[in-house]
Amino acid sequence: MRKYIQAEAYLHVFLVLVILFSMTVIPFSFYLSNQYSKYASQELERNDRYKLEQTKENLVFTFDRLKRVTLSLYEEPEIRTWVQLREEDPFALNGMVQLLKKRLVNEPFIESVVVYNANLGRVFDYDTGMLPAYEMLIDGMEELVQGDSPNYFRMTKLLFQGQKGLAILLPFGLEKDRSKSFLVIRLNSDAIQKSMLQLNKDSGVFIHVADGNGEPIIGQSDEGLLHQLSEQDKTQRKETFRTSVQDSQWIVSYDLAGVEDWTIYYSARMDDWFRKVESFKHKILYSFLGLLLSLIVILFWNARSYHRPVSQLARQISSMVEMATESGWRRRLLPKNEVHQIQQGFGILSERIEQLSQSVQDGRLRQKEDDLREWVNEGKLEGPARKRLQEASTILDYTSIVVAVCRIDSYMALSEKYDFSSRKTLKGTIVNIACETVGHKAWKVESIDFGGNHLVFIIGVSAEGDKKELPHCFEEINDRVHKWLKLNLTVGLSELQKPDCDMKAVYDKVFQLATLSFIDGKSRIYQESDYENEAKSSIPLPDNTIPPELIDSIRLGQTDKAKRLLDEAANRLRQMSYDECKLQLTFLIYHLYKAFGKVMNSSSMNGIRSELDRFNTLDEAMDKLKEDTEVIIGSLYERRLGDKRDERVEEMLQYLRLNIHNPMLTIDEMANHVSLSVNYARTLFKERTGITVAGYILNERIQLVKYLLVQTDKTIAEIAAQSGFQSRSTFFTVFKKEVGVTPSDYRSNLKGAIMNE
Repeated sequence: MRKYIQAEAYLHVFLVLVILFSMTVIPFSFYLSNQYSKYASQELERNDRYKLEQTKENLVFTFDRLKRVTLSLYEEPEIRTWVQLREEDPFALNGMVQLLKKRLVNEPFIESVVVYNANLGRVFDYDTGMLPAYEMLIDGMEELVQGDSPNYFRMTKLLFQGQKGLAILLPFGLEKDRSKSFLVIRLNSDAIQKSMLQLNKDSGVFIHVADGNGEPIIGQSDEGLLHQLSEQDKTQRKETFRTSVQDSQWIVSYDLAGVEDWTIYYSARMDDWFRKVESFKHKILYSFLGLLLSLIVILFWNARSYHRPVSQLARQISSMVEMATESGWRRRLLPKNEVHQIQQGFGILSERIEQLSQSVQDGRLRQKEDDLREWVNEGKLEGPARKRLQEASTILDYTSIVVAVCRIDSYMALSEKYDFSSRKTLKGTIVNIACETVGHKAWKVESIDFGGNHLVFIIGVSAEGDKKELPHCFEEINDRVHKWLKLNLTVGLSELQKPDCDMKAVYDKVFQLATLSFIDGKSRIYQESDYENEAKSSIPLPDNTIPPELIDSIRLGQTDKAKRLLDEAANRLRQMSYDECKLQLTFLIYHLYKAFGKVMNSSSMNGIRSELDRFNTLDEAMDKLKEDTEVIIGSLYERRLGDKRDERVEEMLQYLRLNIHNPMLTIDEMANHVSLSVNYARTLFKERTGITVAGYILNERIQLVKYLLVQTDKTIAEIAAQSGFQSRSTFFTVFKKEVGVTPSDYRSNLKGAIMNE
């Protein structure tokens, strides 16, 4: 059955190609042959018209010349003297003979000259001699002599010695007193035909000139054609037309000859021409037919030679895909058509190869990043790691390097807005911008992402002058990042270092530079000189981190005094290093919140540090602390004036926190604990907290899970049970939905970020 399908496909391909080529070649061959016939016919007509015009010009030129010769003879004194004689004069006759003998030597188209003297009644013929008028050998001369006077100048055809010939007649004298003496120039029709018409009987081409009555004057033509032309009306035919005479096809072109009322005809027999054209058309058709047969043979050989390997390849690919995939997937993926099998099969294999290639490339990139990260964390890079980095990058080939730390402002707000993969994409964009900007300077740059709020760049430079350009370069990077990503960077730059320096010490120092913006509130490029100036101006903070006056002013509701005391604390914090400033600020906020724990939830130290990471500068953090102070003062005032409802809600919250690990915790138990109905307890809780009981329980459990994931080494299952989730699957589903990542990813990411900080 499979063989039959293959053979059917083979014939299908072959027949389709044969039909396509036949539909192309056959119509084209007929079109080409018809175009050739049409073109040849047009060329023949143009050639006939051209030859007709040439013949016409020759005819007009020749007869104009003969007319001039005739008029010249007419004006000769010797001829006029003899014509006017009334009695015989041998001397006059001899003068005329000598003149004619001299003049006719170079006139091939003049056969003879006849002069008729009506006074003497005698005729002189240059060929025959002197004759009486009644013995004239030119038939028709008697009518000319005895009849009325003819036109002054006339060309006609006369019968001479039994043969018609062309002659020019010219009478002597004016018409009113003209005698009947004439000058007759007999023309040599054969010479004229040979010279002017250039006739060739074997070519099937005839040229003749006819008078106004259609009678031929000079030239030759077919008798049947002449008869037909004489009967046709010229007004009903074109200047070039085709006609049929006794099964012969003719093409005839005609035009006025320009002499008398004559018409010149150019006739060509078309029989031989038609046979030649048809023969050539047949040759064209046979040639294309031979070409088509050759193509069919080639197509047959091609289909026979190449279809079998294609079928085998399709079967091999199908087998490979079948072995490489699960059962049933192949039937959905690969169709029965062999071409589609190969296409989709190659697509699958190409995808696998691309995946492998991408995996190898990603592995190399990850290995390079790990080596760079090891270089920064360990301070030195030796052994296999150094060798791998030398193969993957040229950063170690430079004589000097510069370490840059780019700290992303408002990173915590960015973390809340975007998930981990989106933040990684944003960091990758920053790296691309930096590499493109630095790459224009012919420097080598490598980047390291520690997973926190900053990126590390190691830049290979060749001279001291390159170091001076780096601040301007990173200002350009910061401008581009702000323009395209709407983010601000704080950059710390090291001095020139050797590749074998203590990279960890350099990194720690540059990282401190990148944190100076938190103290002075400026996002700019910091260098080591800025760090030294900051260290010189720092002073220690007193042990009492939170002044007692601040606690008293809050409890007494003195808002202005509390803000003034916070400003004084901020001025002291500005004199410290970044780590000291952030540590002391954390303790200040912690003790302030703890002092009023009944009003605001006490936050852990890690929670406060995470909250501080939202702020780019110390001023922003202090402004937020002032707002919280106002809230505390307002809450204390409301609490004094309030009723027992807040106490009930607080009791419910305390009960909730104490029993958060209980998976069966519900609003019923909480309402029973504070001696309220379930509906009233639910309404009161929502009114005072702004969230439902179920939502609050879920948030508390998520926060507890986050704390346990980071602060303890307990397993995921233990944390799920301790947090009050009924099952592990429910725990994973809810955490991934609320946080955006799995518990394992959250633990690894956050622990890595804390270690980096």
